[in-house]
Amino acid sequence: ATAAEREAAIAALQPADLLPRIRRNGASRASSEPLMAETDCYVREGNAANDMQLTTVTVFDLASPTLARRSRCFVGGTEALYMSATHLYLATTQWAVPANRVGFGFPLDMRTDIHKFALAGDGGVSYRASGSVAGHLGWDREKAPYRFSEHNGDLRVLSFTGSFGWFDINSATSTAPSPATLTVLRERSSDQTLQPVATLPNSTRPAHIGKTGEQVYAVRFLGDRAYVVTFRRTDPLYVLDLSNPADPKTVGELEVAGFSDVLFPLPNNLLLGVGRDADSNGRVTGVKVALFDVANPAAPTERAAVTLGKEGSASALDSSRHGLNLLLKNNIARVALPVTLTHTPYGNWQHGLQKLEVDTNARTLRALELAGPVDNTAQAPLWLERSVQMGDTVYYLNNGTLTGYAW
Repeated sequence: ATAAEREAAIAALQPADLLPRIRRNGASRASSEPLMAETDCYVREGNAANDMQLTTVTVFDLASPTLARRSRCFVGGTEALYMSATHLYLATTQWAVPANRVGFGFPLDMRTDIHKFALAGDGGVSYRASGSVAGHLGWDREKAPYRFSEHNGDLRVLSFTGSFGWFDINSATSTAPSPATLTVLRERSSDQTLQPVATLPNSTRPAHIGKTGEQVYAVRFLGDRAYVVTFRRTDPLYVLDLSNPADPKTVGELEVAGFSDVLFPLPNNLLLGVGRDADSNGRVTGVKVALFDVANPAAPTERAAVTLGKEGSASALDSSRHGLNLLLKNNIARVALPVTLTHTPYGNWQHGLQKLEVDTNARTLRALELAGPVDNTAQAPLWLERSVQMGDTVYYLNNGTLTGYAW
């Protein structure tokens, strides 16, 4: 096409040509309906990100025989989505960070925009406020939602404020302080902004969340507490006290080998961490499942740990936060996790569904046998594998086949 033809085609576009449409019950495209009108879209003038996307939020009324719906549209990129019971938050960096980008430096003045929307009981979605925090939400989009938490009306955010990547060749010897920053934001309705209430570290509490050169791996907010895992050579688990939103503080620390990528809360003040084991030099080995006791926030302990496989092993949590399935039966937490394990470094592969059990009363952890069609392959698409437990049966979705196995 010529330049004139392109300009004419653009000039002829109507809003309806750009907005999404919906089809019901296999209807043809010609009979599709508009998902929304252009008047349902928000444009935030103060949005500093230049990512040109349309993010659509549609609420379906499942009690309606026609699945009645209401939609809103936000103009701008969305790298992370977090929901509480009453609010929806969309976030994006002001300088685009591609998913899982590693080994690159980033500007120290990078910030992340956050937009808050209210979810009404009648299915409405309304804009409330916008704000920003220093840094970005890490390189793994799957883990970005864990860096948010709304509690008593405040939004807590754990961001990465360093300038080096987690795979940067210099990070192992870096003298830079740990780049974890906690920010507490509160809505100010008078000007529709999210105002910072407090940050950590700060001038009163200057201690960093993590040691020199460490990266942030796992984050989990639970009520008045937050748990943060950083890693360089050993795995420090930090306990943050957020009971006073104006004065967050670190109250406990635990150092163990390896690191946790994801933390799962269990009854009786327990946390289940899944990540990697490591030797004294920080060399990563097998998949590590650890049980942490956080009953005393000032003195967290590791009650038990299991290392699955050797160097090169992987789990479904490496690529999807939906990779682990957990079922609580009385005081026993049953855990199902698709894995590919090595029995020699990067060799002698075994693939299947790993079963584990946590006795939350006795505070013990044990690994059971692999379930499913266990095979000796390193090519398993773990990012596609899932499991779910119903009663005493665990169902394993493996290579497109769903099979049930007795626990």
